[in-house]
Amino acid sequence: MRASIGAMETNVRAGVTTTGGPSRRALVAGALGALVASACCRERSDDGTAPQATSLPPLTLKESTPDLLLTYLDERGDHHTATRVADVPACCRNPVRVVVTTRDEGSSTPLLYVADLTQARADGTFAVASMPRARWEALAGEKRSPGA
Repeated sequence: MRASIGAMETNVRAGVTTTGGPSRRALVAGALGALVASACCRERSDDGTAPQATSLPPLTLKESTPDLLLTYLDERGDHHTATRVADVPACCRNPVRVVVTTRDEGSSTPLLYVADLTQARADGTFAVASMPRARWEALAGEKRSPGA
């Protein structure tokens, strides 16, 4: 009888009951481990309480800036694209949405880069600012509205 009690103690310490199934302690430890792992690896969703950035990192924009995707609005509020500053019509150079295709900023974020391409500064750069995506879409909508 003593041998079987010793075997049972060994099995309980190993996390297994004498019937071969997992002990309650092993089940609880496994469940807690899974809970902690899922909480640590879970992607956090934005519930609207996190502070939002009000501007993007500075962007230097020149005629020679490579990898550009420029989006401008025509007089009817339609979007058109160009890959060089020189290809944006003079009548549509302010505002122009700017995406540098090799950067993440300003491409798929709530904020966009918007430039005034009407006149370069003395150093050859154009004025660039951050604008909320909703405001950019509103500008297009204003041009589409009758009487705008």
